[in-house]
Amino acid sequence: MSEQTRWLNDDEQELWRLLLAATRKIDRGMDETLKAGGEISVSEFAVLASLSEAPEQHLRLRDLCTELDWERSRMSHHLTRMEKRGLIARSAAPDDGRAQLAQLTEAGRQALAAAA
Repeated sequence: MSEQTRWLNDDEQELWRLLLAATRKIDRGMDETLKAGGEISVSEFAVLASLSEAPEQHLRLRDLCTELDWERSRMSHHLTRMEKRGLIARSAAPDDGRAQLAQLTEAGRQALAAAA
């Protein structure tokens, strides 16, 4: 038995396009505001804010991925760029050498404060 695709009607299509446009404008506005205040992106702000709120200002990568609902590969690439800029530091977890921790650095705290 084949299922037939249900396409949006004209009203639903219009609402969908308005929602997509609004989302793009909000994302662009947030990104521009954060970059003007502190030279960090929305994604970087999300990582720094999560780390700043964590006990001892560090999280396992697994937990950071869960908190931000990101794939591990995206998180890994993103943290590599942030580490090169000195915003975070990565290290092995003391209780499990296979797990990595992301730690907020002083430069990361300053960038977060400037953006806030």
